[in-house]
Amino acid sequence: MRKVIVVLALVSCSSLFAQTVTVGTLPQTGAIQFTVTPATFIDLTHPATASGAINTATVRWYAGGGGTCATAFKVKFIHPNASGTGFSVTERGPFSATLGNVTVQISPPVNVFAGDYIGVTVLGALDTCGTVTFTSSDPSQRMWAQNGDLGATGDFNTGTFETGLTMGALGKSAAEYLAAVVPAAGAYPLLRTPD
Repeated sequence: MRKVIVVLALVSCSSLFAQTVTVGTLPQTGAIQFTVTPATFIDLTHPATASGAINTATVRWYAGGGGTCATAFKVKFIHPNASGTGFSVTERGPFSATLGNVTVQISPPVNVFAGDYIGVTVLGALDTCGTVTFTSSDPSQRMWAQNGDLGATGDFNTGTFETGLTMGALGKSAAEYLAAVVPAAGAYPLLRTPD
């Protein structure tokens, strides 16, 4: 009788990917605009998915007068305080805008924590410069709005909560990348011994 000793070595094969952090969302369409400017809008339904550095933002823009509008908007990153009513603000911009999806570099990148929000401050007049767009959606969608340009801090009690609208703004960290691949080992006969 022969004894066959078989060693099966399995090494887990894992591809290491960096996690892409997002904050906000870009719905398929967007046509609703608010007419008061300057005004700041914050998406409360799509907080940051994790902690990380946001280095690009895409804002869906409606161009009022057509063409390019310089200093059209700022992107705000909102970090709520422990009580949940107040918040600190980190901003980038102002940025120029044209009709459609406007992607801007967030430089230097902004570090967000899971649960932080994205906001957009519309700076110019709607009829000449345009505005960020909103999509009518289910009532679970929440946003906050306040007339004016937020400073370094704010308070949710000073603005207005809206439901059923989704703002077209999405911040992202660097794209995912392949860091390493670990090869797997299979099974093979290792040693044969006679009876």
